[in-house]
Amino acid sequence: MGVTYNIAAKPTFYDGIRFRSRLEATWAAFFDLCRWRWEYEPLDLKGWVPDFVLHGARDPVAVEVKPIWQWKDFPAVSLEKIDQSGWSGEVLVLGNGLIEDQFKRPAIGWLAEWATVDGEPSRQWGRASFGNWPENPEDGLDFCHDVMSYFGRLTSNQDQNPCSCSSVYAKYLWTASSNKTAWRR
Repeated sequence: MGVTYNIAAKPTFYDGIRFRSRLEATWAAFFDLCRWRWEYEPLDLKGWVPDFVLHGARDPVAVEVKPIWQWKDFPAVSLEKIDQSGWSGEVLVLGNGLIEDQFKRPAIGWLAEWATVDGEPSRQWGRASFGNWPENPEDGLDFCHDVMSYFGRLTSNQDQNPCSCSSVYAKYLWTASSNKTAWRR
């Protein structure tokens, strides 16, 4: 697992914050469009600084952004840093854009939940599928592990169904996020 990045990051300003890369700024804009409360690099853990922390109805979710399209390209060294950091919560990995879940529905990235394997707690990674797009945008959007563990991480709505959202709307939000950060320095 792992890939070498050969494109230099372009520091980008968005919402008064200087992000290390345009990709990070675009994700921040996406979070804003989804009405998710976020902080940029708020923690300095043991050997790992999450790019974001998402806050919602449940425990915070640490977010790592990498310029990847597939999980197999996520650097093994980054996984080691996350595992050794002391972060006990969930971790969301985001790539170059939205991905698809196993049913070809839009997914945001890859989510690690805690599970007990052979008597030991470990992070179990899987795609993070979106929940329903709410009728009222103020109700917010949420995601869950691809084994459909639960919704309600970022909203208090645990009654969402796995990704009945339209991929057209998901792509619209991603495009709108990209447009908000294009050509910024």
